[in-house]
Amino acid sequence: MEKRLQALEDGYKNRSHDMDNGTVLNDTPERMGLIRERTDLLDKYDSMVLQYSMLASRPSAPNRNIKNVRNWLDNNREAIADEEAGFINRHDLICMNSTAQSTARQIFDHWMLRYTKGFLRCFAKKRKENVDAMNSKHMFISDDATVDRLATTTSFLVGLSVIVIPLWVLWLLKTTRAKLVAVTIFIMIFLVFLLICTVARPLQVLAATAAYSAVLVVFLQPGNTC
Repeated sequence: MEKRLQALEDGYKNRSHDMDNGTVLNDTPERMGLIRERTDLLDKYDSMVLQYSMLASRPSAPNRNIKNVRNWLDNNREAIADEEAGFINRHDLICMNSTAQSTARQIFDHWMLRYTKGFLRCFAKKRKENVDAMNSKHMFISDDATVDRLATTTSFLVGLSVIVIPLWVLWLLKTTRAKLVAVTIFIMIFLVFLLICTVARPLQVLAATAAYSAVLVVFLQPGNTC
């Protein structure tokens, strides 16, 4: 494209009359055609770069998901050709539809669902009618809505306990040293709770812990018998 434009410019230089290159309003049809063609190519290039940047920003696929897909392919040999199934062994697999999960949720999915799916099946999602017998035997699809409700309820109860229990413990303690030790322990518990059970960023965790500490420090004031 650059060479074609340069050749066109060189041809214009050899003309006897001058041309106004300060505007494109009355440009020659040849150069306008090349510019339009170049614009279309740049649009396609920008679109490809944008799509690549969006894919590159996606998180890597978890090993658990890769293992699940690999097991499904092993149980369904005739699903796709072996050459096409080789994608599962690549190192650049990504998640197209992913949500941030806390450490506690990841542990629950990995251990609780993994070791209780065979006999409890408390969080199994209702299968569709078109699932064949083979897939019905080897597949376990968890109901994310049920797990999310359980996680929300558990987090609420634990968070409420972390707030209410320290108030009663500090009320029962009499010495300032004992209260200081209790406040330190509860602050550490609250910090660990936020790190494990939430997806908050470090600064958000620090801010929440500081606010929680300010509430407990009230009980360290001399003469406070509340």
